[in-house]
Amino acid sequence: TLARDERWLDIEGGIRKRHPHGTRVNLDIAPWAGVDVVGSGLHLPFADASFSAMWNEAVLEHVRDPVAVMREMYRVLRPGGWAYVEVPFLQHFHAWPNDYQRWTLEGLSVFAKECGDWTIEDAGVCVGPCSALTALWADWVELWFWWGGRRTLISDLARLLVLVPLFPLKYFDLLLARHPRAHEVASGLYLLLRKPPATD
Repeated sequence: TLARDERWLDIEGGIRKRHPHGTRVNLDIAPWAGVDVVGSGLHLPFADASFSAMWNEAVLEHVRDPVAVMREMYRVLRPGGWAYVEVPFLQHFHAWPNDYQRWTLEGLSVFAKECGDWTIEDAGVCVGPCSALTALWADWVELWFWWGGRRTLISDLARLLVLVPLFPLKYFDLLLARHPRAHEVASGLYLLLRKPPATD
């Protein structure tokens, strides 16, 4: 929990509000309601060591150069600061405005270490295997009802008819997400990172 005088950055946070403590700065590429700064994670418009914490949820798959984003995060984070990063693994293509990559837990950890002197404090599943199965099954069914390569009302209804009865299955993620192999079939993964404290 951040003290009220500390600043934290939410990259591509949209209209969502997070972290009731600390001073929140919400950066997004579009001027949504609740966005404080319009800009890109590729070139964060902040001075070095400006923030005590950062939140980066479902952003890295949408940028052409995720290494640049992670290095920018490292640059504007204070020594000893924390960063939360969340990425998809088994998820369908979802462009906003583009969708470029997916990560395994091992790949994400190696990627983070190559982008700065990060310490990985925690890593694991944030969206579990049951959510992955439910969404992918609905996507598969929906494909059969696309006509001319386009979504239709019927394809949307077909997806809904799968999602509604399977929705309770997601609650089993409360159990399965802790399984030691859950990351192998998870929908989403996370890292909790820390920038090394300053040394005297």
